[in-house]
Amino acid sequence: MKKYLAIILLLSFLFSCNKKQYNMEIINKFDAREFEDKEKYKNSMPYRLFVPDDYSALNKYPLILYLHGGGGRGDDNLAQVEYGATILIGSTIQAMEKSFVLVPQCPKRAQWLNTNFKNRPFLNYQQDKIPESETMKMVIELITKLQNEFSIDPTRLYATGPSMGGSGTWDIITRYPNLFAAAVPINGVSDPSKAIQVANLPIWAFHGENDEVSDINNTRNMIRALRNLGSNCRFTEYKNEGHIIDGKVYDKNEHFLWLFKQKKNPD
Repeated sequence: MKKYLAIILLLSFLFSCNKKQYNMEIINKFDAREFEDKEKYKNSMPYRLFVPDDYSALNKYPLILYLHGGGGRGDDNLAQVEYGATILIGSTIQAMEKSFVLVPQCPKRAQWLNTNFKNRPFLNYQQDKIPESETMKMVIELITKLQNEFSIDPTRLYATGPSMGGSGTWDIITRYPNLFAAAVPINGVSDPSKAIQVANLPIWAFHGENDEVSDINNTRNMIRALRNLGSNCRFTEYKNEGHIIDGKVYDKNEHFLWLFKQKKNPD
């Protein structure tokens, strides 16, 4: 009996160690919401929305779309609130510019783009051969929905994300080149043949030199294609760094000072 009890206690301990811990004090600063359109999509999409302090419909506010990495997938409306998302709602960034922060959650077995990668390192893809994912379509509809609900500045929509979210950032801006004012993709894959779609879009891309998940040449090739088209895009390589560099990116205030200066011409 004691032996079985010990096994049960050990399994309980291991389960508790593996269970992801969340800082609910920070997560609860976001509103927990769900997007659904039963006529178009079989599944709904959980999302978190940060509404700026002292929000007033008399003012116009930027919106930052944060696309999480692979580890944020699920349906708990918690896991997608990664470190970068928490930085975006922190006092430092919000003091620069009071902004909405949208953090949708991709389903467990889905991706922001339908590449169905199996082997690492992941490499760039051909967008024309990959239909737009259902999750990305839902994100686009969600942005429109929020624009109708809140006073969001249509000339200051920004997209960012690390890893799978970096790939999603490249994908969404090349599929919807006239929607965003600027983008900050981190360690993602992309389609350099689509560079012409975003040659005039302010982009600051980041990648770790020793990234073992998404080869750095993914971003190097996209940046080369952009610059060949006359783009003023920025690219920062983190020397001797691997795949996990989002903390280094989101901790730098200068990146957000640059971001908030970007504004697209009204349609």
